[in-house]
Amino acid sequence: MRISVKPSSFVPDSVHGSRRSASRRRLAFARPATVVALAAAGLLAALGSASFALQQDETDPATAADESSGAAALERVRKGDSVELTTTDSERYRGRVLSVVEPDADNPGGALIIRFAGELYTISGHDVASLVVTDTAYRRYVEARLEIDDDDVDALLVLIRWLRDHELYEAALEELDGVLDLEPTNAEALRLRRVIRALRDMEERQQRREAERVAAGDGAAGDGGDTPTFGGRRLRPPTIEELPPLTEDQINLLKVLEIDLADPPRLVIRRPTIERLIRRYATSPLIPSDRQGREEFRRLEPVEILEVMFRLQARELYPEVTVLGNPTSIDTFRDVVQTRWLANRCGSLRCHGSVDAGRFQLINARPGAERALYTNFAILDAYESEDGLLRMIDWDDPEQSLLVQMGLPRQDAFFPHPDVPGYRPVFGNRDSDRFQDTIDWIESMYRPRPVVDLDWEPPHARYDRLRRESSDQDASDDDSGEAPESDRPEQPPNPQR
Repeated sequence: MRISVKPSSFVPDSVHGSRRSASRRRLAFARPATVVALAAAGLLAALGSASFALQQDETDPATAADESSGAAALERVRKGDSVELTTTDSERYRGRVLSVVEPDADNPGGALIIRFAGELYTISGHDVASLVVTDTAYRRYVEARLEIDDDDVDALLVLIRWLRDHELYEAALEELDGVLDLEPTNAEALRLRRVIRALRDMEERQQRREAERVAAGDGAAGDGGDTPTFGGRRLRPPTIEELPPLTEDQINLLKVLEIDLADPPRLVIRRPTIERLIRRYATSPLIPSDRQGREEFRRLEPVEILEVMFRLQARELYPEVTVLGNPTSIDTFRDVVQTRWLANRCGSLRCHGSVDAGRFQLINARPGAERALYTNFAILDAYESEDGLLRMIDWDDPEQSLLVQMGLPRQDAFFPHPDVPGYRPVFGNRDSDRFQDTIDWIESMYRPRPVVDLDWEPPHARYDRLRRESSDQDASDDDSGEAPESDRPEQPPNPQR
């Protein structure tokens, strides 16, 4: 059996490296040499005087591979690791380790519980043919923690968000205890503690159900138990080709368009972009006409320059603004919608996380990570009914959104969810906290909605296109899926952005 580990870690890029406590210094690992921008791990954020860079060893994993037996594979894996695993019956899984079950008399080979495509799978160590650890999240956490002062609350909160996104909930809660000892009323720390406790409790419930299933002999280990089927075949998540996630550039553009100028994340606007802005819009009264004024303009804070871009609607320059972190409204979407119920309920294989889900498909792997977060948001934002009259998110009347209507009990909804086996409403009623939180999030998004061309085909558009192409009708036929021009909803006026 082959096990290979591709290590990666943080090293300091700031003054924190000179202020480590002795206790943390003893935890140090040897550091690889190749530096990759922290954005690659989704951890780039403003830290005032502190910043970090993610280091990743680019050694070929095959050169570091260890030969071992199936059960021994588990000795090199810990909670939070991302793995690529092949079983002895050639089943392949790529997911995050939620738990490592130690060997005992009843299970001498031990087992892994991993999340793959939104579902939990228990795989016996004896059934593992090969295991590759592609991301050692816990080690990266330890390396990052070595470089942060115990009283640097801003840096610790960034690290805690990263731990949340990588499902290291216990470590995140321990760090939050330290932050709240320093600042008991810190609103962000208190919010994160509520969110992470809820995520941890949900994970523990899933693991208990999985353990009960395995103990009851409900399906062989590794088959996911009562894995749903469709047309006699096992359901599977869509491939990258079938549901391409947004790229980093597309994600960054969405971030730019959702920024609250009164509460922005950290921004970077490079000098060449500022020069292009000055040159292309030189005749605008927003651009100083004299040399001294332009020098002062170049020294403005990035958010002030971005505000000028928005007022000029200099959309060709938006992609050149780099956003480090999430806009506040996207953080809210992640915490009250995406990780709270959308990905694990609507996005499960039994619902809209399968390639067989039809027009509405979601990504359910690593729901808190940027790629799934922004791709699912873009799917919701773009989705409309086949007649073009209803939208998944109705920005003008949030309570009419399909997103919330189809989450209500069928008898309470204007547009009820189809009556399908196993459906359970997301919301108890319109007065539930979950329903109101979702409405509040929709209302918190930027108004009027930005016009953006991501050059990306959402799942419902791809589904409609493939259906048209497979039919004998002409692509320009009235059945193309578009509403007649007279029936289409009136478009809002051009937005500010």
